[in-house]
Amino acid sequence: MRGMGDEGGAWEGQLDEEVSAEVLASIEMGVAILDHEGTIRAANPTWRRFAQQDAEGEAMVALLGTSFPAFVRSHEGDSESPLPHEEILGVLKGDVPHVRRVLPWCGPTQTRWIELSVTPIGAKRFLATHVDVTERKRGESFTALQQELLAQIAAGGPLVGMLDQIARAVEEQLPNLHCSILRLDGKHLRLGAAPSLPPGYNAAIDGIAIGPNVLSLIHISEPTRPY
Repeated sequence: MRGMGDEGGAWEGQLDEEVSAEVLASIEMGVAILDHEGTIRAANPTWRRFAQQDAEGEAMVALLGTSFPAFVRSHEGDSESPLPHEEILGVLKGDVPHVRRVLPWCGPTQTRWIELSVTPIGAKRFLATHVDVTERKRGESFTALQQELLAQIAAGGPLVGMLDQIARAVEEQLPNLHCSILRLDGKHLRLGAAPSLPPGYNAAIDGIAIGPNVLSLIHISEPTRPY
């Protein structure tokens, strides 16, 4: 027979679990609890949504029971040493106090940027968090590109090279798209840059006359003219 102390202890344990679940659910960033081996034991809704969105076509999903270091390893690109999963293993072993990295996250359809951290929170327990910082990184990249282009303009750099940089930057930020930049030369379109489009397509477009029956380019070339 259990005494009042046993019942009280069980109730307090249940209350602690309920409070912990509520606290995790209230946090906007992705949060998971890892055991001493790096296995995910609990995760909040933000973490689960991120994992499910990231799961298309993937063999490994960052949900309960998954090895988090192995999951990170499966998404690493060519990063500088030490690799993120190696640092996480260092935290789990006690060799590293904590890890916080901003790294590209290579998913099935796109590459995002996340800020990842793993920190000890008690005996053989670790707190893993991630924040999607893709928009911030895009803003930083475009700001850096603008500054570089302004420096090239001031130095009298070639237009073709600058247009190519812009097109490549757009494709880097939107990997599912191909970017081309066309210049309007009188009534004709001239190729400015198209780093990933087929040469035959670029040759067909270069020099084409604008008009009512020429693709949809007329709406860009002459946006104020009705057709």
